[in-house]
Amino acid sequence: MWKKIVCLSCILIMICVGVGYNSLNTSQIISGNANTVILDGEKREFSTFGAEDFTCTGLAWDSSMNSFWIGDYGAKSANDTPSPRVIQINKELTEVISIIDLSNMLNTNDNLQGVAYDDYNDSLWLAVGDSCKNISKDGKLIFAFDLGKYKKYKSNGICVDGDTLWVLCYSKYLLHYDKSGNLIKEYSFNFKDQDMLFNSGDELIATVGADYNGENNYVVTFNKNTGETDVKYQIHGAYAVEGISIVDGKLYILNDGLYHDAKIRESYFAIYDLRRQQ
Repeated sequence: MWKKIVCLSCILIMICVGVGYNSLNTSQIISGNANTVILDGEKREFSTFGAEDFTCTGLAWDSSMNSFWIGDYGAKSANDTPSPRVIQINKELTEVISIIDLSNMLNTNDNLQGVAYDDYNDSLWLAVGDSCKNISKDGKLIFAFDLGKYKKYKSNGICVDGDTLWVLCYSKYLLHYDKSGNLIKEYSFNFKDQDMLFNSGDELIATVGADYNGENNYVVTFNKNTGETDVKYQIHGAYAVEGISIVDGKLYILNDGLYHDAKIRESYFAIYDLRRQQ
């Protein structure tokens, strides 16, 4: 009799634990739909602009200098102590223009991920997990705000939209802020392995996926007027998807294959010509 009671108790505990676990892991697994376009592009190694292989994260287009900014987490493995920085390269991806060392600005709790350019004051915004920081191009802190109750979901992607900011958390939320760090609105956005963010008119464009050895990596759009999402592209040849930008009809995706031990084990750009899809 007692054995039966103990067995039933164990089963009930396992069921409860299972329900609890599933409730914490409700992110939607990404997949394409009938309208999803498969993109194949070209690969451009970091060696083309004279940079060593590093752990790339966010990507931003600097319209004032026709250049890109790349976030560098600053560690090639989880066992290394990060030395974060952002690197500016020219549009042709052939040379490094400048480097901002962030080692003394970011603390040990900061995790450099998203990078965005702000043309209002010619500065950069960084998503670093618990907070977002605005820095000058000479590496000085201008402003920072804490994510408060959202910090456990971690700021990952970030983009500037006029006088406001959009912040994509690693799970559950897309957050709209003013530049003083006041929350305008929260949106449900909860795809498994959602990552970086880019502003494109009426849409936000996000990278989603962590298929390091396969082709199940995607670009998802979010309509700012309706709140609707769509799986717009499946991006082939991008095995460790990080930062995203669209410039002159071309989609640029950073790939961090070294840190993530992906199919292509190096850092590189995957570039897709969207004009061919029109």
